[in-house]
Order: sequence, then structure tokens, then C-alpha cells
Amino acid sequence: MSTIERLKNEIELAKMPAVPGLCFRHFQGESDYPKMVAVMEGTREVDEREWVSSVEETAVDYAHLINCDPHTDMIFAEVDDEVVGYGRCWWSNQVDGSIAYRFFAHLLPAWRSTGIRLAMVRFLKQRIRQIAATHPADKEKNFLNWGMEAESDWINLLLAEGHEVVRYGLEMVRPNLDNIPDCPLPDSLEVRCGSDAESRQIWEAAREAFRDHWGMSEWSEESYTGWSEYPTYQPHLWQIAWAGDEVAGGVLNFIDHKENADNGRLRGY
Repeated sequence: MSTIERLKNEIELAKMPAVPGLCFRHFQGESDYPKMVAVMEGTREVDEREWVSSVEETAVDYAHLINCDPHTDMIFAEVDDEVVGYGRCWWSNQVDGSIAYRFFAHLLPAWRSTGIRLAMVRFLKQRIRQIAATHPADKEKNFLNWGMEAESDWINLLLAEGHEVVRYGLEMVRPNLDNIPDCPLPDSLEVRCGSDAESRQIWEAAREAFRDHWGMSEWSEESYTGWSEYPTYQPHLWQIAWAGDEVAGGVLNFIDHKENADNGRLRGY
């Protein structure tokens, strides 16, 4: 990259953390995907995160971003030309009529407590305010974020920035598949695996079923495309209950083989 290109790509912040060799920049395209994955993998142990990032999944995610332009809505932190963190913001229309503005900022553990993460967050929040100013004034607007319990650095930063805890969720693990209870369905329902041919109808049924779910955003055509291209899209593992030609309900199972291999286990979701 030439000096002129580098200067155009840099992000100037009013308050720069006092870290030698630090600079912030914009997204540079697909060449950033391995660097983003390296940051995510570098935070897994400290943040006790089990899922494994990959360039393949990142490429799918960023090919189907919704209400987000990565060239304007992302920030990268580099120290001596090495990416040590990055963040992104986006927004979504909620089913309840409000607008949710979301962001994240990932940073390698060695650089936490330096002010870099806070600087990225404040850049993203300022970008969100610019976006929100273009939206209808009569809409309810909220920052909406989430964090795992072990992500204490992230949670404490959000709390210090004025965010409040409004809801908790649980991730539960069954130790084995022994003694699975038999729960027979009505004779009028037929249960079978999913298929590519039926996936759109199943997705539409899920979209309708989740409309009363807390914090639900509107699903778009891009949502469907990204979902159906993801490595964990495995319709042959689904269990779908049909009432004639209509979907009555279903469980969209999947196995993350990469995560299982990395964690030395056999787990299905």
C-alpha cells in the first residue's frame, strides 16, 4: 500500500490512546478476513469462548451483511502494522417497531486496559449516531449489545459506557444422549428430516414463530441467503413436524465439526 493510500485509509480519532505504533484504519476487503480470525482466535481462551472462527465463515458473514457497509462501519486497530483488534456496527428494524443499533469491538488480551477498545467503541457509537440521524425521529432507538459471562473486559466497558443489563440467557449442555424421553406427537403430524427444496418454507415458518421473541429483528432475503450458505446449514439433520403441507414446528439441528475437533468432543446443537 502506498503512503497516500495508507493515509486515506487511516482513521483519525480526537483522543488517541498513548500506545506507541498505534493507528486505526478502515476495512481493506477480503485480505482482512484472516486478520479478523486471528484476533478472534487470540481471544478465545481468555473469554472462554468455545466456538471456532474461520475465514470461510467470515467470508459468508461479510458477503451478506445487512444494514452495514464495512468500509464505513468498521474500525481496525494496528500496532506496528499488526492488527490487534477490530470492531463493526450495524442496525436493524425490530419487530416491535423500534430500531436497534449494535456494535462489537474485539481486542487481543495483551492490549486490553490500554484504551484501544474504548476508542474503537466510541468511534462506532459516533458512527451509529450519524446513521440514526437519518432514520425517522419518531422511532424508538436503542443501542443493543450482548456479552458472555466470561467476557468481563467487554461487559465492564459496556457498563461504564452507560449500558444496562436488561436480559440474561443460558446455554445448556446435556452430558449424553441416554434416556431421551419419548414424546409422541399427534397422529395428524408427520416428522421427517429437512431438505434444500423445503428449506425456504421451513425458514419462513421459523421467521413467523420467532416474531414474539424478545429483541427480534426483521428477517430479510439476505438473512435467508446467508443462513443457507453457512457451513452449519445441515437440513438432513433437522426434524420437522408437518401438518399436511404446512410446517407445524421443527428443530434445526446442526453439528459444528470444526468446533468439535478443536475442543476434542462430539457435540450437536
